[in-house]
Amino acid sequence: MNSDAVLDLLGWFVGSDDLRRAPTNESALLDLGWVEVRENDVAGWKEWRRGIESGYSNAFEDVRAFEVVVKILWPGEGANFGLLYELFEAEYVRLVTLVEERVGASTYSSEFDEPPVPMPGQFDRATVWRSGRGTVAVSFQHEDKEAPLRMSLWLLTGDGATRVD
Repeated sequence: MNSDAVLDLLGWFVGSDDLRRAPTNESALLDLGWVEVRENDVAGWKEWRRGIESGYSNAFEDVRAFEVVVKILWPGEGANFGLLYELFEAEYVRLVTLVEERVGASTYSSEFDEPPVPMPGQFDRATVWRSGRGTVAVSFQHEDKEAPLRMSLWLLTGDGATRVD
């Protein structure tokens, strides 16, 4: 994951001084070259693309989120989950290192949602960086055998994005 789209988004987010211009702010995404491709009025999310990258903006409780799906695999029947997890762990470490190079040391790491992370879902692993600007998180999730393995970069703003539990 060395996509310019993701690196530009991350650079803009950590360099921003105005929380009101959150990464879910449509004008900010448009300024960075992201294009809205569809929305779900009922669920309150929008899908965005820039090149091959796709991201999703939504809000939950008092958090505004933009999730970039960095890697997703749909394992077939009889898949070797041990090997898939090894590959994902290596990708996870690369993504965490990339974020650390731009943001600094992480605030905490979570395994199986302990300690809790500031976004909804079930996560095998997450690394979280909190600051006055918001939260950056890298997550890896696999909810059950039929579900995909999914790695994401999250940019979160709002009161709940920086609250320490």
